[in-house]
Amino acid sequence: MTSFQIQCFLTVGLYMNLSRAAEALFITQPAISRHISNLEKELGSQLFDRQYKPIRFTDAGRLWYQYFTRCEEEFGKTMRQTTANTRQQCEPIKISICNVWDCNDQLQKSLDSFSAAHPEQELVFAPSLPVNLTHAMSQDYGKADVLFHLEKVLRKLPDYRYFQLARIPNALFYSTRHPLAGKKDLSLADFEDSTFLYIADDDDLISNSDICQRIISVFLNIFSKAPKMQMVESSELAITMLEDGQGVMMRDEWARLRYYPQIKYITVPDEESVGLAWNTKSDNPAVYQLAREVVNYFRAAEDSAQDF
Repeated sequence: MTSFQIQCFLTVGLYMNLSRAAEALFITQPAISRHISNLEKELGSQLFDRQYKPIRFTDAGRLWYQYFTRCEEEFGKTMRQTTANTRQQCEPIKISICNVWDCNDQLQKSLDSFSAAHPEQELVFAPSLPVNLTHAMSQDYGKADVLFHLEKVLRKLPDYRYFQLARIPNALFYSTRHPLAGKKDLSLADFEDSTFLYIADDDDLISNSDICQRIISVFLNIFSKAPKMQMVESSELAITMLEDGQGVMMRDEWARLRYYPQIKYITVPDEESVGLAWNTKSDNPAVYQLAREVVNYFRAAEDSAQDF
């Protein structure tokens, strides 16, 4: 039995998907299947029931997952204790969050849970991450240990490993000053003649054409024609125009626009995949521990919601 076999098992148990787990570990699906098979032979137990989609733990697999998770947590605690013996205190973990988001309840609770379990480990917030990361990642943002952002952004960053947290709905945001704001039973179709605002972005990670195509693909299924688009030079100007009723915007439902008193929104039939990425070059073992515990927190919350 090797530590990598155990890591493969824990990662498959995290995603309940062999392909996603293999991608997270940067190996092929046949390779991760082989590691799981070898581990099953050594443990003398089948760990997953593969006849279901997604796959499920067997009873033995669930017990082994809980055991190896406890071992990993204990290993992390021991590493932190030995590190503390050579330092006056642990290095703080630097966290950055997409700057258009509010640190929502679930994300904040996951960080609070980690802090409660590891009071010796300080969490500090680095500058918020803009949507445009090309320039930012070369400066202070690049020093962050854990990043929270859209999947399509995080997966393109070098030296960071991605974990999915959730899929969240997109929404159409509009102002109480918008001409349609007072309409009864307002629906997405009512905004067919509205101007859709999007922010100028010279970033390779999320280009202007990507943003436009995403909006067009969503609303062509709702409107009888392509939506009218207007590029705005900055997020500040876009929000000012939105508040004045000069246009509407599509953002995900974690956006802090939800809390603006003069802004309303309608959920859109479209989702964004959001997650975290941790710096694989960090010397602090607690960085990976934080990533694992936040992911497990979100997964537990999702399981509880499904059970309910």
